[in-house]
Amino acid sequence: MEKLKYVKVTTKNLDIAYQIQANEWPEDKDYNNFLETAKLNDDKNVNYIVYHDKKPIGITGVYVEDIDKSTMWLNWYCVVPEERGKGFGKKILLDTIKYCKKFDDIEYFRIDTSFNIKRASSRLYLQVMDIIEKYTAEDDESYKSGNYICSKRLKDNVDYLPWNNKNLHLRDYYSKCKDND
Repeated sequence: MEKLKYVKVTTKNLDIAYQIQANEWPEDKDYNNFLETAKLNDDKNVNYIVYHDKKPIGITGVYVEDIDKSTMWLNWYCVVPEERGKGFGKKILLDTIKYCKKFDDIEYFRIDTSFNIKRASSRLYLQVMDIIEKYTAEDDESYKSGNYICSKRLKDNVDYLPWNNKNLHLRDYYSKCKDND
């Protein structure tokens, strides 16, 4: 596979990343996430536009939550529809995991996802991640998230720890995305 180029999202190119994100998740558009992350200039809270042959083909990113500073989470991650089925998704995910391993204090890589075995990304998570568990911390009579947490151990000297359904406050986050429309 040809080499991919990862370009950090900045205030100058964030419209490219946002357009990819908004096309993939029209119900969860989040321009502010790209803007805030670009302004941070923090290697642990960063987004990238992925290029192949000078063409933007996807996005990836990572962030750390205060709830667990030893975990790095996958941020917006996708390959544009016309480039799917070519192995780019797996390469981008593995490159993102490799990026996370460079931080001495990061022990786990995790993904919050609406898991569906019919989706290629879900099948990829089954191949790559160590643990996949149902996330129900925020579910109640009015809200059922349908989310899962996929976890990967990044260091050989740490145990395989599940997320154990700790509250991620996803309801609040996704309601803010809807406010961004």
